[in-house]
Amino acid sequence: MRSKLPVRITDLQPKLVDQNIYKDMVKEQNRQQTYYNRTAVSREDNFQQGEKVLLQDIDKKTWEEAEIVKALENRSYLIKKNSGQILRRNSHHIRRLARDYNPKRYESLDFNSAEPQQTNQTDNVLPPPMSPCEPSHFRSRFGRCVRPPVRLDL
Repeated sequence: MRSKLPVRITDLQPKLVDQNIYKDMVKEQNRQQTYYNRTAVSREDNFQQGEKVLLQDIDKKTWEEAEIVKALENRSYLIKKNSGQILRRNSHHIRRLARDYNPKRYESLDFNSAEPQQTNQTDNVLPPPMSPCEPSHFRSRFGRCVRPPVRLDL
């Protein structure tokens, strides 16, 4: 050591690490792993090449049909959209396509043109009953009778 400060030789010697410290550290890591894995969700989505899936559009947050081109490492996949575009996506953005899913079945339904039925129930609606209010008191905007406080007249 290059220093002009006096140092004991024993302070420069390497020291052995206590084996109990290592065992305690491993024990603590195992305990943390147990508590973490209690709430961690394990996903077993292994998609095969050529499988039809639903792909989430990250910007629009919508799901559209796609096809798995190739499985990559770390839950990543090459996916071909119906438009022909090939993307790399994590399995977080991919869902299995339901076997009985038929998009043409839902094209004929027009949800925007359906007008909600309006019923004319204004005849049956009664105004809320007003509580009697003395003429010396006034009524608030909400219909409450405002009375001045009663004070002792001494």
